[in-house]
Amino acid sequence: MLKALTRLGEVDLIVGSYSSEPAGFDADHMSQLGVRECLFLSPKTRVGKWFRRVRLLIGKLVPSLGLYAVDRRLKRVVYDYCERNNYDCIVVRYLSAACWADLPRKCNIPVYLDCDDYPPDNLRSEFRSNAFPLVRRFLAAISYIPLKCYVDRKLQAFDGIWVSNLDNKGNRSLDKAMALSNIPWGNVPRSTSSGSEGDDSVLVVTSNNEGNMRGLERFLTTAWPLVLQKRPRAILRIVGAMPDRWLNRWRGLVGVEVVGFVDSLQDEYQRSTVVIAPVASGAGTNIKVLESLKMGRCCVMSPVAARGQQFLNEISSGELSASSISEMSERIVYLLAHPERRRALEDQLHAWAIANCNHETFYSQVAKMLA
Repeated sequence: MLKALTRLGEVDLIVGSYSSEPAGFDADHMSQLGVRECLFLSPKTRVGKWFRRVRLLIGKLVPSLGLYAVDRRLKRVVYDYCERNNYDCIVVRYLSAACWADLPRKCNIPVYLDCDDYPPDNLRSEFRSNAFPLVRRFLAAISYIPLKCYVDRKLQAFDGIWVSNLDNKGNRSLDKAMALSNIPWGNVPRSTSSGSEGDDSVLVVTSNNEGNMRGLERFLTTAWPLVLQKRPRAILRIVGAMPDRWLNRWRGLVGVEVVGFVDSLQDEYQRSTVVIAPVASGAGTNIKVLESLKMGRCCVMSPVAARGQQFLNEISSGELSASSISEMSERIVYLLAHPERRRALEDQLHAWAIANCNHETFYSQVAKMLA
């Protein structure tokens, strides 16, 4: 988004994060991006897990008092910049950040929102997923309506909105939103075609996100044993920066290699035969799915990971999208056992990703909104 905006004119960038300062925060990198202000909005001291859960619950049940509450420090910084500069518009990424800064309709400047996804969908996927504890699902269910009402009211105030998931346009508050496809990070070359019959290397690239980790846990307990029954030589490599408490749970499982953080994902995609996305909850298109397509790999998806993926409307989805996390095993076994079909799909998926998930298409959609 920043690169797209700098094509159109001068940009002042303010970064707000609702977390303590992350380990490895690179101030020099922020400076290179042109960040004028970088604010961490919560206390840096650690709080007990029960306090965090209470705060999360408040944010779901009463959004204006919880996760979407105005942050006076961020609001003051944004308003000061608006008073000192003659801005043509304000562009905000994520609805939560707009609410923290008390936007829009407060600075007499048009405000555009890169919504990315529809926040209530995250709660809906939680209460529908058996990867979460029953209490957690119950809380998500009773929080859904309050959050939806609050979000819909806020979204109506923006001068324009982009969404990554076209399915979100079915919501009245987003029916006029413009599609803005996610773009996988980086510009790495496509991996060569996957191996032949008998090369059963399955890759999952995940992150420190509870929906991803709980989905992978569900996959390992329900689907992976079924894969091993049919493909006993299969190996699942778990790649990504995740808490040790999760990684340690998966170490020692049959047919599983816990890799953790890697410097480069290209080698991991190159050695893989099939990629999986066993996501249990989320609200938008899963960027790792699009990343696997651009790297030239078939991606077997859970229903949550498949939601909003437009390529499924154009390319056969029966071999890629499962009706549940446990049923992902059938798709994986099929693709491992049919290398010719798998490689044909790889070519189709890669071509679609190159044509639809590129910077020029992204830039044109941004310019079209702001023109």
